[in-house]
Amino acid sequence: MKKALPILVLAIIVLSLLPVPQDNQDGAYNLISQIAWCRTRTACLHEIGHALDQQAGWVSASPEFYKALQMYLYVEIYQQGITELPAGILEITYRGDGGSNPIKLEIYAYLFQQAQGNSANMPESLRKFYDWDAAERYLSELNQEQFVYWMN
Repeated sequence: MKKALPILVLAIIVLSLLPVPQDNQDGAYNLISQIAWCRTRTACLHEIGHALDQQAGWVSASPEFYKALQMYLYVEIYQQGITELPAGILEITYRGDGGSNPIKLEIYAYLFQQAQGNSANMPESLRKFYDWDAAERYLSELNQEQFVYWMN
Protein backbone atom coordinates (compact mmCIF):
# COMPACT_ATOMS: atom_id res chain seq x y z
CA MET A 1 0.00 0.00 0.00
CA LYS A 2 2.85 2.39 0.80
CA LYS A 3 4.28 1.96 -2.73
CA ALA A 4 0.91 2.52 -4.35
CA LEU A 5 0.42 5.99 -2.84
CA PRO A 6 3.46 7.66 -4.50
CA ILE A 7 2.53 6.06 -7.81
CA LEU A 8 -1.03 7.33 -7.46
CA VAL A 9 0.19 10.85 -6.60
CA LEU A 10 2.58 10.81 -9.57
CA ALA A 11 -0.20 9.63 -11.87
CA ILE A 12 -2.47 12.45 -10.69
CA ILE A 13 0.27 15.03 -11.28
CA VAL A 14 1.00 13.73 -14.77
CA LEU A 15 -2.70 13.63 -15.67
CA SER A 16 -3.18 17.20 -14.44
CA LEU A 17 -0.52 18.37 -16.91
CA LEU A 18 -2.04 16.71 -19.97
CA PRO A 19 -4.43 18.53 -22.27
CA VAL A 20 -7.77 16.76 -21.92
CA PRO A 21 -10.45 17.46 -24.54
CA GLN A 22 -14.06 17.74 -23.40
CA ASP A 23 -17.25 16.83 -25.23
CA ASN A 24 -15.54 15.18 -28.23
CA GLN A 25 -13.52 18.30 -29.03
CA ASP A 26 -10.74 18.09 -31.59
CA GLY A 27 -8.29 19.91 -29.36
CA ALA A 28 -7.38 20.95 -25.83
CA TYR A 29 -4.88 23.28 -24.18
CA ASN A 30 -3.55 22.78 -20.64
CA LEU A 31 -2.95 26.11 -18.90
CA ILE A 32 -0.47 24.67 -16.42
CA SER A 33 1.85 22.73 -18.72
CA GLN A 34 1.10 24.84 -21.82
CA ILE A 35 0.76 21.65 -23.81
CA ALA A 36 -1.80 21.47 -26.59
CA TRP A 37 -3.30 18.39 -28.18
CA CYS A 38 -5.12 18.70 -31.46
CA ARG A 39 -6.55 16.28 -33.96
CA THR A 40 -6.94 18.73 -36.85
CA ARG A 41 -5.17 21.84 -38.13
CA THR A 42 -8.27 23.90 -37.32
CA ALA A 43 -8.18 22.67 -33.72
CA CYS A 44 -4.45 23.47 -33.56
CA LEU A 45 -5.15 27.03 -34.69
CA HIS A 46 -7.74 27.40 -31.93
CA GLU A 47 -5.36 26.03 -29.28
CA ILE A 48 -2.57 28.33 -30.51
CA GLY A 49 -5.03 31.17 -29.95
CA HIS A 50 -5.39 30.11 -26.31
CA ALA A 51 -1.61 29.90 -25.92
CA LEU A 52 -1.16 33.39 -27.39
CA ASP A 53 -3.83 34.74 -25.05
CA GLN A 54 -2.21 33.21 -21.97
CA GLN A 55 1.28 34.34 -22.94
CA ALA A 56 0.03 37.90 -23.46
CA GLY A 57 -1.37 37.94 -19.92
CA TRP A 58 -4.95 37.06 -20.90
CA VAL A 59 -5.51 39.93 -23.29
CA SER A 60 -8.98 38.49 -23.94
CA ALA A 61 -9.98 39.64 -20.44
CA SER A 62 -8.69 43.18 -20.95
CA PRO A 63 -11.06 46.13 -21.27
CA GLU A 64 -9.26 47.13 -24.49
CA PHE A 65 -9.97 43.80 -26.18
CA TYR A 66 -13.57 43.89 -24.94
CA LYS A 67 -14.13 47.36 -26.41
CA ALA A 68 -12.48 46.44 -29.71
CA LEU A 69 -14.57 43.25 -29.88
CA GLN A 70 -17.76 45.20 -29.19
CA MET A 71 -16.95 47.69 -31.94
CA TYR A 72 -16.09 44.89 -34.39
CA LEU A 73 -19.38 43.12 -33.67
CA TYR A 74 -21.35 46.38 -33.85
CA VAL A 75 -19.85 47.27 -37.24
CA GLU A 76 -20.46 43.76 -38.57
CA ILE A 77 -24.08 43.79 -37.42
CA TYR A 78 -24.65 47.32 -38.75
CA GLN A 79 -23.10 46.61 -42.15
CA GLN A 80 -24.25 43.06 -42.77
CA GLY A 81 -26.96 42.22 -40.26
CA ILE A 82 -26.81 39.74 -37.43
CA THR A 83 -27.44 36.76 -39.69
CA GLU A 84 -24.10 37.39 -41.41
CA LEU A 85 -21.99 37.23 -38.25
CA PRO A 86 -19.81 34.12 -38.09
CA ALA A 87 -21.93 31.39 -36.55
CA GLY A 88 -19.08 30.47 -34.23
CA ILE A 89 -19.13 33.86 -32.53
CA LEU A 90 -22.87 33.67 -32.02
CA GLU A 91 -22.63 30.13 -30.66
CA ILE A 92 -19.78 30.99 -28.27
CA THR A 93 -21.61 34.11 -27.10
CA TYR A 94 -24.87 32.37 -26.31
CA ARG A 95 -23.66 29.01 -24.98
CA GLY A 96 -21.68 30.69 -22.20
CA ASP A 97 -21.96 29.55 -18.61
CA GLY A 98 -22.79 33.00 -17.28
CA GLY A 99 -19.24 34.29 -16.93
CA SER A 100 -17.91 36.77 -19.46
CA ASN A 101 -14.21 35.82 -19.32
CA PRO A 102 -14.66 32.25 -20.65
CA ILE A 103 -16.70 33.62 -23.53
CA LYS A 104 -14.09 36.25 -24.43
CA LEU A 105 -11.33 33.67 -24.06
CA GLU A 106 -13.09 31.40 -26.55
CA ILE A 107 -13.86 34.25 -28.96
CA TYR A 108 -10.18 35.28 -28.86
CA ALA A 109 -9.10 31.76 -29.84
CA TYR A 110 -11.95 31.45 -32.36
CA LEU A 111 -10.95 34.66 -34.14
CA PHE A 112 -7.38 33.39 -34.47
CA GLN A 113 -8.72 30.09 -35.82
CA GLN A 114 -10.98 31.85 -38.34
CA ALA A 115 -8.07 34.02 -39.50
CA GLN A 116 -6.14 30.79 -40.15
CA GLY A 117 -3.31 32.27 -38.07
CA ASN A 118 -2.80 34.98 -40.69
CA SER A 119 -2.83 38.61 -39.59
CA ALA A 120 -4.16 39.71 -43.00
CA ASN A 121 -7.30 37.62 -42.37
CA MET A 122 -7.89 39.09 -38.90
CA PRO A 123 -10.23 42.08 -38.63
CA GLU A 124 -7.95 45.10 -38.64
CA SER A 125 -9.28 46.45 -35.34
CA LEU A 126 -8.34 43.20 -33.56
CA ARG A 127 -4.88 42.50 -35.04
CA LYS A 128 -2.96 44.36 -32.34
CA PHE A 129 -4.17 41.93 -29.68
CA TYR A 130 -2.19 38.98 -31.12
CA ASP A 131 1.53 38.23 -31.03
CA TRP A 132 2.01 37.43 -34.70
CA ASP A 133 5.70 36.53 -34.30
CA ALA A 134 4.85 33.87 -31.71
CA ALA A 135 1.94 32.73 -33.88
CA GLU A 136 4.26 32.27 -36.85
CA ARG A 137 6.67 30.26 -34.70
CA TYR A 138 3.89 27.93 -33.52
CA LEU A 139 2.42 27.57 -36.99
CA SER A 140 5.83 26.58 -38.40
CA GLU A 141 5.85 23.61 -35.99
CA LEU A 142 2.51 22.17 -37.12
CA ASN A 143 2.68 18.99 -39.15
CA GLN A 144 0.41 16.09 -40.03
CA GLU A 145 2.22 13.43 -37.96
CA GLN A 146 2.28 15.31 -34.66
CA PHE A 147 -0.69 15.90 -32.37
CA VAL A 148 0.91 17.26 -29.18
CA TYR A 149 2.66 20.64 -29.00
CA TRP A 150 4.37 22.50 -26.20
CA MET A 151 3.32 26.13 -26.54
CA ASN A 152 6.20 27.87 -24.82
